[in-house]
Amino acid sequence: MKRRWRWGGLRCYYSIAMEYRIGDFSLVSRLSVKTLRYYHEVGILEPARIDPITGYRWYDDESLRKAALVKRLRELDFSLEEIADIARLEAEGRTDEGLARLAAKAREMGERIERFQRIKVEIDGFIAAEREAEEAGDLEPIESIEIDGQLVAKIGYRGKYSGMGPYIGAVYRTYGRWATGPCFALYGEAEYSDEAAIDVCLPLKPDAGKAAGEHDEAKVELLPGCRAFGLVHRGPYERIGDSYRRLFGELREKGLGAGLPIREIYLIGPGTILPRSPKSFRTRIVVPIAE
Repeated sequence: MKRRWRWGGLRCYYSIAMEYRIGDFSLVSRLSVKTLRYYHEVGILEPARIDPITGYRWYDDESLRKAALVKRLRELDFSLEEIADIARLEAEGRTDEGLARLAAKAREMGERIERFQRIKVEIDGFIAAEREAEEAGDLEPIESIEIDGQLVAKIGYRGKYSGMGPYIGAVYRTYGRWATGPCFALYGEAEYSDEAAIDVCLPLKPDAGKAAGEHDEAKVELLPGCRAFGLVHRGPYERIGDSYRRLFGELREKGLGAGLPIREIYLIGPGTILPRSPKSFRTRIVVPIAE
């Protein structure tokens, strides 16, 4: 606020600092009195002065500038702790460090934006797959089947489902010339696990015998036959749980229990030379009937 006075015929101006009681400052800054008191307590926005007799909080134009900054930082998703840190650095004259905090926040927001963009792509893909499944209409039928004993080359490991690739490659390199069908996995545990016990198998001709090769961990053995229910899962592995749900539901309806090991036969997989779309994957699931 400026006031004027005359001296020797000259018009002169001098400034009087504007001060606001907390109620008035609340109206000017658009911050509630409760918020102003809290910001004072945590050191984000302190009054310009406090009357030692009445205890009233008084704010000035510099307080108004700081209040606008605090509101802007809140709109930019800064936490109260981050704002208090920046306010402290500014009060101590450490402007460069305060700007560094802002730059770090900008980088963090950029990383979050990239993460949200990836999530959006995944959600869009999920919606597209759901709509495609609805449009496809009919599902693969569930079949009651008899599995004969089968000679296989088998490599066992414990690890992630996604880590199966090298073992499939190893068993094909050693026994591929005797193969009679696609590779499959045996799961000997009755529950899902991030680290599962998995046997990678390749069906062999009856006269294959023991093939010499660089992967001695592979064994040739005869898998016993069994009665089972099976179906072909169409699409990505991430949705294979839907097909398991159908199979287990069929078993329950018939009053039967699920046995082990469960087979997943990879009729059409990701591909090795020319990658395939997950939409084209075909996996036959075979669940034995518990005897």
